[in-house]
Amino acid sequence: PGRYRLALSGPGPDGTDQGGAGDLATLLADLLGGGGSGGGGVGPGDFGPTSFSDLAAQFAELGTYDGLTATFRRVQRRRRGHPHLPPAAEQHVYRNPDLRIGGRLVIPVRVTRP
Repeated sequence: PGRYRLALSGPGPDGTDQGGAGDLATLLADLLGGGGSGGGGVGPGDFGPTSFSDLAAQFAELGTYDGLTATFRRVQRRRRGHPHLPPAAEQHVYRNPDLRIGGRLVIPVRVTRP
């Protein structure tokens, strides 16, 4: 029992909610020497992928789930006494290969019985 938040989220139509990390453009910039904060190619000691399996692993990490994800999280109480909250539960809940739903919706939920 308690107060929770149910958040439904989906990626934007072009994957813009990725936060810039781990996307194809970043990987290609690193491979071609245009990435990094220095702006002038690969830095000292940065050799990029050193084998084909390393490169394949980096490409495999690019795939993201393009459907809706639900996250169920307990809301922290304002009173002391419950310093340890249970971890958030996250589940893929809907995917349609012909439709992509982007954005985020948060629904407050109050559970009265276990």
